[in-house]
Amino acid sequence: MPALFLLPWLLLHPFHVTLTEAEWNRQSQRFECALRVDPRDLDLALSRQAGQPVFSERLGKAALRRAAERYLREHVRLQRGEEKLGRLHWVGTEADRKYRWFYFELEPPGGAEPLQLVHRVFFQVQAGQRNTVVFRGTSDEQPSLVFSRSSPLHRLSLP
Repeated sequence: MPALFLLPWLLLHPFHVTLTEAEWNRQSQRFECALRVDPRDLDLALSRQAGQPVFSERLGKAALRRAAERYLREHVRLQRGEEKLGRLHWVGTEADRKYRWFYFELEPPGGAEPLQLVHRVFFQVQAGQRNTVVFRGTSDEQPSLVFSRSSPLHRLSLP
C-alpha cells in the first residue's frame, strides 16, 4: 500500500476534519465554497488516488490543480437523486502556514427532486473523518451541516 509511508506523520495528527464555508450567489445561482484541509490528509488522499506517494507542497501549480480538482469532483457535489449531478467549477487554491484552501463553486442540477449535498472528502483514508459545511447568508434553519461516513449527504434548500 503506497500510503504506509505517511503513517508516522499521521499519528501526530489525531483529528481529521475539514471546514467548508459556502455562500449562495443569487446572480450566478451557485454556492461559492472555500474548503480548508490539513495537508497531511490531502497528501494521503491524493497518494491513494494516484497509486503512489504524493506530496502536495512539491507539486507544481498545474499538477496540484489537476489532482485536487479531480479529487473534489469525485467527493463533493450537489445532486438531485442519484442521476442528476451538479457541476463543480474550479476557482483556485492557496496555502497558509497550517492549511491548504481550495476555492470552487457548486452549481446545482436542474430538476424537481430534493437537492442534496454530498461531501465525502477523506472518508476513504480516515475512518473518523468529519466534514463541516457552514453556510453564510442563509436562514438559521441550516447554518451548518456535519458529514461523516455514516452520513455522507444532506438535504439542502436553496436560499
